[in-house]
Amino acid sequence: MTQDRTRLIALLGISGIGKTTLSLRLIDEIKTGFDYVIYRSLRFSPTLDATITNLLQIFSQPSEISQNIETQISQILDYLRKYRCLIVLDDVQMLFSSRQLAGQYKTGYEDYQLFFKLIAEVCHQSCLILNSWEKPREIARLSKDNHPVRCFVLGSLGVAADGVTTPLKPIANKGLTDLW
Repeated sequence: MTQDRTRLIALLGISGIGKTTLSLRLIDEIKTGFDYVIYRSLRFSPTLDATITNLLQIFSQPSEISQNIETQISQILDYLRKYRCLIVLDDVQMLFSSRQLAGQYKTGYEDYQLFFKLIAEVCHQSCLILNSWEKPREIARLSKDNHPVRCFVLGSLGVAADGVTTPLKPIANKGLTDLW
């Protein structure tokens, strides 16, 4: 394994374009390269504490999970170093305020910004995929600063999204499946 693998990928596009379908098909294509494959929807806007606690329950007993968010983030980063994990967080746009500038978090959800930034900056062997209508602001900055972060804005996948043709072709042509 190389140290420069992509740690964070944002799949962006309008509602109904096929981001979730593409992610699920991508998981199917590359799952053998990972120790853990985890898919979570953020549709109901869980706090970062709830999301991290949910992820930590996969790796440890509830009694081992700290109640402190900073310690929880440290714990999850330790697991991302120890194991090769693919984590897909769907519906990330549910964390953002409506009628605000794009990518601005709702009150109480700002911790996600730090979490996504740490995923991109801290060395580990895992990959986090974010599906969203909007690009989180920190992703825009990190993808410009030579971090292992990539953004893909999806146009219409047409028949590709329903499986009639290879669903990964539009992304594979951009090298997504080669990122890890």
